[in-house]
Amino acid sequence: MKKFLSVMVICAMAFFIIGCEKQQKQVTNELIMKESAVKQSVKGWQLYTNPAFRYELRFPQGWRVTDSGEDGLIARFFSANAADDSVKILGYTNWKQQFSLQEFYENQSVDILKADAPREDVEINGQAGLWLKNVKGRVAAYPEKLVDLIVFDLGDRIVEVEISGNWETSKIIVNSLKFYDNNSITIDK
Repeated sequence: MKKFLSVMVICAMAFFIIGCEKQQKQVTNELIMKESAVKQSVKGWQLYTNPAFRYELRFPQGWRVTDSGEDGLIARFFSANAADDSVKILGYTNWKQQFSLQEFYENQSVDILKADAPREDVEINGQAGLWLKNVKGRVAAYPEKLVDLIVFDLGDRIVEVEISGNWETSKIIVNSLKFYDNNSITIDK
């Protein structure tokens, strides 16, 4: 009887672990899109290029973009009907300090990478990033509001992509994001 119970417990644990792994993969699929689906989705969308932090992305016709100008520190993309930003991108220079993400956030006195925060490694257009889910305190007017944050450590710069609304469209915008180095800019036509 003890052997039977032991086998049943082991089987139950195995099913639980497999279920958790499948759930983790499903969560990734909620953010990451196939390149062909992104290309199809962004047809007719506007192109935004940020030369200061060396990235480009697509956003829908009828959406608005505001940015901080030549310094490229902040870019916001939002629907004309939305009160909130749907996607906000913040750039930070890192060429002098060469901080790791942990050091970067510690230096800003931000506890964003605390161990219990839900997170997942992601790759968008070949660039590794860290997806932090349900981050609180990022929207000054609404400190309890939860946003998703995707952080890219690009060595000489750190780029944060904050999603705070309109998940389906924001997901396409994020998946259209492309980073480029100092020597090349690729713009799809």
